[in-house]
Amino acid sequence: MLEATPLEQLLEHAQAELARLGYRTSSLQIFQCEWGKLKKFAAENGIQEYSSELAENYLVFRCGRNVLNVHSDLSELEKNARRTVLALDNCYTFGIIQRSQHGRNYVCPENFKKEAQSYLDYQKTRTTPESMKNYRRHLYQFIGFLYGNGISSCAEINGANISSYCATLAGYDACTIHTRLCSLRSFLRFLYEYEYISQNMVAYVPKVKLSKDSHIPTTWTDDEVKRIIACIDRGNPVGKRDYAIILMAATLGMRIGDIRDLRLSSLDWNENRLEFQESKNGQAQVLPLSNPVGWALIEYLKNGRPQTDSPFVFVQQIPPYDHFSTHNSFWYIIGKYLKMAHIPPKKRGCMCSSSKNVSKRSPKRLAPWST
Repeated sequence: MLEATPLEQLLEHAQAELARLGYRTSSLQIFQCEWGKLKKFAAENGIQEYSSELAENYLVFRCGRNVLNVHSDLSELEKNARRTVLALDNCYTFGIIQRSQHGRNYVCPENFKKEAQSYLDYQKTRTTPESMKNYRRHLYQFIGFLYGNGISSCAEINGANISSYCATLAGYDACTIHTRLCSLRSFLRFLYEYEYISQNMVAYVPKVKLSKDSHIPTTWTDDEVKRIIACIDRGNPVGKRDYAIILMAATLGMRIGDIRDLRLSSLDWNENRLEFQESKNGQAQVLPLSNPVGWALIEYLKNGRPQTDSPFVFVQQIPPYDHFSTHNSFWYIIGKYLKMAHIPPKKRGCMCSSSKNVSKRSPKRLAPWST
């Protein structure tokens, strides 16, 4: 849009966008409540048209600071305010609200299906299952942007479309931008090489320099891990689950994706070990099921896990007790206990102890959880 737009008109357009994207009723209520407060703030200040300045001033009024470019350590109020204002600003700038698309639920527009499926099939032979999730998500985000801007097929992609899409990434950190632009180049290169488009559009994708040392690995000290674990209330089902998750990360050094996707069939109680395929590289992995981890799992499975047919060990504690999303890093879990332990966050995601030492010896036999 970008031309002077009455706030009332922009809000109507934004609500229509939410309906188009199929947002849940609970999410719609959050947006409507926050936009109502923004509308009231504008009226009290004699403002009738939307502008980025209005958005920033409102966030300062609502949150006590401008949180547009803040990505961590946000309160629930700040998250909701930032999310709703960013959605409205995207509607103002690009004419659409861009929503993260997860492959399982996303319906690809008919005119893009052939190219999208061909690209995903092509990538399956070249990358790991974990990386495939990112390629699929980034592809659907790009297609969703094109479709929302009136582009009906890949043949209509041009430099202006690509530049506009890249501009929507401006609010993300450098690592996220770098990853998404790499995925975009990959898709555009595929379209050109397989003659779905007549011009190589890769040159229109800007390059983002990312230092190899920009993400220095961080660890938690033994004392910090003990303080975090001590904060977990193991007397309720959620606490039993969280305790098992954090203990597996801290003592076994498992990636969060492997913990999230761990299946009941991976638990070998006879040999007291975990057998699973690593999501990052697809390699088979066997880890000893130590006594603390084993008993934590037994307690959770017997007295904390809801009754569900899910094949996964860890499930959500609210109906329908689904498996966690493939993009869930469990940050809300570890973040909650970090606050309780008064430990400042070092990174997003789960944890590893600085003195992690996984024993190769078989631990003492545990009683099967089912008995």
